[in-house]
Amino acid sequence: MKSRYEVLLDLVHKHKPQTIVEVGTWKGKNAIRMLQAARMYHDKPMYIGYDLFEDATEETDKLEFNVKAHHQMEDVRNKITKHCPWAEVALVKGNTNETLINVEADFAFIDGGHSIETIRNDYEALKNCKVIVFDDYYIPDEEGKCPDTSKVGCNEIVKDFKHDILRGDDRVIDGGIIALAVVNG
Repeated sequence: MKSRYEVLLDLVHKHKPQTIVEVGTWKGKNAIRMLQAARMYHDKPMYIGYDLFEDATEETDKLEFNVKAHHQMEDVRNKITKHCPWAEVALVKGNTNETLINVEADFAFIDGGHSIETIRNDYEALKNCKVIVFDDYYIPDEEGKCPDTSKVGCNEIVKDFKHDILRGDDRVIDGGIIALAVVNG
């Protein structure tokens, strides 16, 4: 079985986006891979990435259930442009509850904050995108373990509209499986 990030790339190939928005750029690895896939269909794909970058704190980590290290925005920009010099790249630093407002794109990947409130905000700002992919759709593992989806993940948000669940082989440390939820706007 593939990782969910391999499934994400399959979706980029399927939908062939010219414009890609990613909430949760982190260190830029998915940005590079999505842009390289989009380049197969467009000479100059565009990427807009949102993240707290170096503005993240222990407090925001706690609020958003983040366990990953923080990266400097300029370091991430340099990494993306080094690997994708033909792409148009824009990075936006800050809390998406404040910085992400009514964005349209061919393809959006929501993988920033993990609280339901932040994911809902991100979806509302991106709901006019042609394809929206949510990370962190949690399903129980073989032992029935799963994160509390009333507090974290996108399960509560996507339940109210038509979506597809694409499972990879990624596991949650404390139990559960991480899948992608896909909404065609």
